[in-house]
Amino acid sequence: MPTAYGARPLGCTSKMHRFSDGGVAMEIWELRSGKQVIEVSVKGQDTARDLETFQKRIVNPLLNSGARPLKDSKTELGSAC
Repeated sequence: MPTAYGARPLGCTSKMHRFSDGGVAMEIWELRSGKQVIEVSVKGQDTARDLETFQKRIVNPLLNSGARPLKDSKTELGSAC
């Protein structure tokens, strides 16, 4: 980070593991708090059809297994020491 931005390290760290298979990319973030957060993405177009496919293939199975969306961004979660 350029010094002109005045950024200061907060002293907390997070670990991230990235996996990819069958066109699905997943990041698992291990936060300092001990909480694990996942992000899942696929390459696609910004269309209703691709959104519906993502919902059926990714979102619905995650929700059905007990996963819940978070309101905070990864940046907010990772920088909370």
